[in-house]
Amino acid sequence: MGPNTEQTKLSHKEWRDLILTQLKGKGRSRYYSAICPICLISYDVDILGSDASARALAVEKIASHIKSAHSDTLT
Repeated sequence: MGPNTEQTKLSHKEWRDLILTQLKGKGRSRYYSAICPICLISYDVDILGSDASARALAVEKIASHIKSAHSDTLT
């Protein structure tokens, strides 16, 4: 590791803006996958209603993960 091993600290909103979401699958088997920008864990959410609500839920799952698992990175 380099001399600066301190992790980047950002606000909850700034981390939220860095969450990557992808629409995956085809036809009735579509889902959103959201990826944590810190540890790269992903959460998949099936699209049962609208694409927008599934995407929002996927982002919220990762945002909640960041808040609990990476609280040391929040300002």
